[in-house]
Amino acid sequence: MKRSSVGMVAGAILAVGVVLRVRQFVSMRPLWLDEAMVSLNICLRSFAGLLHPLSLDQSAPIPFLWIEKVATIVGGVNEAALRALPFACGLALLFVFWRLASRLLDPPAALLALSVLAVSPTYIYFSNEVKPYGADALITVLLVLTLLPVLAEPVAPGPWRRLLGAGFVAALTSAPALLVFLGVLTALAAVPAIRNQPEGRRWLVLAALVWGGTFTAVYLAFYRSAATNPYLQLFWSPAFLSPLSHYFPGNIPMAIGRTLRGILLRNRSDIGSGASLILLIPLVPIVMGVLALRRERGTPVALACTVPLLAALAASAVDHYPIETRLMVFAGPLIIILTTAGLYEMSRRVGARYARPVFALAGCALLLVPAATSAAQFLHPPRRDNLHALIQSFLRQRHPGDVVYLFGRSVPGWTFYTTNWKSPDVARLARMGDLVSSTGAAFRNAPSRGRPVLNEGRELAFRYRDWIELVGVPSGTGPSITSRGGQIADSGWAENEARRIRAAGGTDAWLVFTVFRRPLMHQLRSALEAHGGVLISNQFAEKAALLHIRFDSTGVKQGVRRDDPSPQ
Repeated sequence: MKRSSVGMVAGAILAVGVVLRVRQFVSMRPLWLDEAMVSLNICLRSFAGLLHPLSLDQSAPIPFLWIEKVATIVGGVNEAALRALPFACGLALLFVFWRLASRLLDPPAALLALSVLAVSPTYIYFSNEVKPYGADALITVLLVLTLLPVLAEPVAPGPWRRLLGAGFVAALTSAPALLVFLGVLTALAAVPAIRNQPEGRRWLVLAALVWGGTFTAVYLAFYRSAATNPYLQLFWSPAFLSPLSHYFPGNIPMAIGRTLRGILLRNRSDIGSGASLILLIPLVPIVMGVLALRRERGTPVALACTVPLLAALAASAVDHYPIETRLMVFAGPLIIILTTAGLYEMSRRVGARYARPVFALAGCALLLVPAATSAAQFLHPPRRDNLHALIQSFLRQRHPGDVVYLFGRSVPGWTFYTTNWKSPDVARLARMGDLVSSTGAAFRNAPSRGRPVLNEGRELAFRYRDWIELVGVPSGTGPSITSRGGQIADSGWAENEARRIRAAGGTDAWLVFTVFRRPLMHQLRSALEAHGGVLISNQFAEKAALLHIRFDSTGVKQGVRRDDPSPQ
């Protein structure tokens, strides 16, 4: 292809990628559970407060948190301000990735790689998520891109200084940067002019010391609490590849297959272990891509793109890094480059006559699912937890003295959207966060108690504005050492909660659920009906529900105004 033609096609692809990201950004979907938990930390704490371990079992680099804090000060506490940084990183990633892909791959493969990233539902989504995953991917691409001039001029001080600076910033701003450092350092050590000359060795040692020392300091100060958090270790256990894991060896195809599916196709969790074996098929072009890069661009480049992936697998084998789509987003650009390089290599091996049509067919197959998904999401932007809409409905219909029952996982979103951020109740914000953290009395994702629930949660009732908030006690359906979590609450849970709601004294009770298992809601509703409650209305949004229950003064059932069956 001519250079001008390549530029025009790349420009069109970049435009499509930008439009897809802008569309989701302007749709202003409500914050979901994880975003709400991070956002509560950002909005509640001062800049100095963000230097301490975050509540709600969250973790993020300090520069990310501080920039987010500045965004809320400038733009207010809202979805647009909180997502401005991830959005900017998502747009920047498109252009920086194209620069890297065009330097490592032949034009057809580079254009396919850019197309995969541009229409990837995963990367579009993480351009609009209050999490640092998109920034991690940008840091990865920038590090590898900054490495290339050093490989071209192994002892020139200018490229080395820029690489050292980029690595220092990466150590401060990206948790998985350590895995990328291993790839970059391995690539540098593979260059004879660096390892065989004193000046080259000095630069290499300096890079290792600066990056390793900075990352170690950041880890000890900010990441260690999350890395050693017992709940997070338990939560991520199915994504660890340790031979000692309860899920081994079935978690290997599941974790790796889902990650490749999430990076190359779309990020969905509805897949069984048998089907996950099929998702390992992309390993073939990835291996071919490594060999092709080594032959065309040299061993150091192949190592820079491959070692971070191998390092992640090695870290996972010792329970230090889960292999899961969101945590592997940082390595996604490298996976895309290796995959497209491999497809291009495989198509060339069928012979010159069939190379182009075979590569075109392979490219179309690779793009079909992500392009179709992104097109559908352009028309109907996704929403994970649409609790905000239900809260607005509650605020319109409530009466003074109403009781609001908060299922544990709804607490972060409820707290965020019911807070007056111009004059926030700081004590309430801190209390709510502490209660549903893994060490709190109302931990949102606690495993089974192994015993019946009896007289729990008496202290979890609070007045706020003109209603009473009851924070739900754990249902016992969270993950355990041997289970990812169940559908059935601990014995007595629903009865315990129904008694609490009835004893709160209000005539009307509102039940708020989000990211929940539907049987739990039905169990609680049945228990409330046994206590004289009547379902007045139920409203559902994406992974969220709002039930309005009314009691008569004697606790005896009266008529039912409306009882819409919940959607299947």
